Amino acid sequence: MFTTPTAHLCCLLGLVALLPACEPKAAAPVATETKPLTAAAQQARIERLKLDFNAPVLIDSSIYVMYPLVLSAGEDGEDEYGSFSKGGGRAETYWNIVFYNTATGESHLLSDAQQMVIHSLGPQESGSGSQTFTAAEFAAYQKAGTSRVQKLLYYAVRTTDFNRDGLIDAKDPSYLFVSDRAGQNFRQISPANYHVNDWETLKGTNKILLRATAATIDNQLFSEKDQAVPFIYDLNTTGPAREVFSPAFQTSTRALLNRHWLKPSK
Repeated sequence: MFTTPTAHLCCLLGLVALLPACEPKAAAPVATETKPLTAAAQQARIERLKLDFNAPVLIDSSIYVMYPLVLSAGEDGEDEYGSFSKGGGRAETYWNIVFYNTATGESHLLSDAQQMVIHSLGPQESGSGSQTFTAAEFAAYQKAGTSRVQKLLYYAVRTTDFNRDGLIDAKDPSYLFVSDRAGQNFRQISPANYHVNDWETLKGTNKILLRATAATIDNQLFSEKDQAVPFIYDLNTTGPAREVFSPAFQTSTRALLNRHWLKPSK
């Protein structure tokens, strides 16, 4: 019996249609469930963390010593903590500071309230000579002098991932913080969402002058070329830092710049 080419084609198409049904079905992917660490495993993980104490920093007394806690790199050279990046140069930075009282043996952290990257620290006059106090003398010194600009410690600190890129680095604003010399009353004195470029103290008036650049989401790096806004902070009132020059004064000054120096538009 002979079959026509059309019949052959029909048979082949039927076989091809049956092939998928004969093939074994691929196994459905098994969902991997991440179980939370047990209390013991979490404690063991914490115990493995390294506390990297930097060299002690002497203040202006024999009572308190600062031990900055370094943000360390992992064994592979990469930053160990995912939300932090040192950026270029790998300058020393700290995630907190331990204040150690050499008279009593007590110690405390500068702050446990927030995540922070500390870039600089110390008294405003880092070159001033040190003084040696007894415990009683230092207590009197604290009581009399912690509200004076020359008695404070100053810190450049980044606290937020402002541009939401998963890192706290040079693209995020650096704020000016202060504390007394016992590491208490730690607080931010520069305005939020402004990167501090520089600052100076006015001892006679107990005020702090600073210049800061407005932070924006697309900041790539803060530069001295960026427009800086002058602010003033009054330690006597402890109110927020305010702009030195009023909006009206700035507007009239811009008009003067335009009149005297800008070329006429074509």
